[in-house]
Amino acid sequence: MRKSLVPALALLVLASPAAAQQAVPVPVENDLRCIAVLSALTGNLAEGEQRAQMAAAVMYFLGHFDGQGTKLDLKAELKRIVPGLTAQQMGDEAKRCAAILIEKGTQLQDVGKELSGAK
Repeated sequence: MRKSLVPALALLVLASPAAAQQAVPVPVENDLRCIAVLSALTGNLAEGEQRAQMAAAVMYFLGHFDGQGTKLDLKAELKRIVPGLTAQQMGDEAKRCAAILIEKGTQLQDVGKELSGAK
């Protein structure tokens, strides 16, 4: 009798509203983490060119997040992510996000060169 209760209880747990919430897909989670980290870094910069560039980087990831068509609440997701980030994770995420931005920047430069006929 006891063994049959375990699967039944497991089904009840899985059917609960908390379990019904789907995990955030990895690409979306990655965008959210970049938005969180880069926003925090932007907030620590004085007004100027570097802050404007950082804000543009945040906008890139925000656009990427929006383009994934999720119905997630951005504010709620950022409130979920930010408290759990350690200083080490913030640094690691900043490097990961920067690598993406560098790759995209290089792609844009290559397109610009090709369109202008430069080599």
